[in-house]
Amino acid sequence: MQIIGSSGRTMIEDMIISDNNVVVQGAVIVDVIYIKQDDDDKIGYAKYELPFTENCEISGINSDSICEGHPGPLQVSTILTGGGEIDVKCSATVDLMAVSRRRYSFICDAAVSERDNEAIKNMAGITGYITRENDTLWNIAKKYHTTVSDILETNGLASDRVQPKTKLLIVKKC
Repeated sequence: MQIIGSSGRTMIEDMIISDNNVVVQGAVIVDVIYIKQDDDDKIGYAKYELPFTENCEISGINSDSICEGHPGPLQVSTILTGGGEIDVKCSATVDLMAVSRRRYSFICDAAVSERDNEAIKNMAGITGYITRENDTLWNIAKKYHTTVSDILETNGLASDRVQPKTKLLIVKKC
């Protein structure tokens, strides 16, 4: 008997996530084509399924984490042993990506106030404004009752970041 060729692929069947650990269970499927010596059917085929279980330590994950596994490169070696047996050796890799869910608060404070229509009515319809250090278009738009997009459009700006001493034309939006 003589081996012509072999190939393999890794299949991931299950991943069990616990604190700081992922257990990956799967199998390597190996296909071997060989030539028979004394048989009418000259070419033979064998398929082997080699199960594996591997513990992977990933600090910071827990059972609420999301984990994805993708088979990586696989090396397969097949050699003929005495007695017509085939010895299969393989080295499989699995690429893991783990993501932990966390909750964050983004709104720290909110206040509701009455709109002062009289003050808005008495404001100028068009205002010239020179930006200062730490000014943002959001704060300027809020102060002059307009929108950031209107300020960008009116002044032909491409970005909402402004440098100090930038001259802006602000049109009040009712």
